[in-house]
Amino acid sequence: MNSVEKNPETLKKQVSMYRILALVLPLIIMFMAIVATMLADKQITSLVRSKQEVIANNQSQAETVQFNNFIAREQSELEKIDYAIPSESMIVGVVQDIEGTIHSFDKEGSLQFASATPVRSGTDLTIPLTIKAKLSLSDIPVFMETIKSLPYVIQFLTIDSQVTNKTAECTFGLRLYVQEPFTGI
Repeated sequence: MNSVEKNPETLKKQVSMYRILALVLPLIIMFMAIVATMLADKQITSLVRSKQEVIANNQSQAETVQFNNFIAREQSELEKIDYAIPSESMIVGVVQDIEGTIHSFDKEGSLQFASATPVRSGTDLTIPLTIKAKLSLSDIPVFMETIKSLPYVIQFLTIDSQVTNKTAECTFGLRLYVQEPFTGI
């Protein structure tokens, strides 16, 4: 006879214990699964939040870079405008540029200021200029385009010429736009 048959009381106790274990063990496993799921959800939520923060930070950095690029471009444009409409401190360089252009067409050409102080043209401040140059008839439009292509805001107002033998003695009336304040030349 084996030991199970010998003690039916022990057998009953063992069966009861196995039944209790069979009921409690799944509950413990379910409880552990619920706890593990909650922890995993918490970790996933934390990871998602971290990823969203990283994305938001990257977007913020990209926006900052875009903004800085925009500012740099605008600053560059403002500097071009600043240069195109010269200040009083720049006028000597402007005059040299204009005279250099005149002399590239006529060594004896000249630039004269029609006024020693700037003149209002509407809301703008301008310096009236007169250019005198001897030019071939074919050089007149090239000369005007060359003057207009200088990096300053210059407006042709008048042109007078006396033509002799395909050469014209030209007098151009121009306006050079300048920045305020500009007290005089």
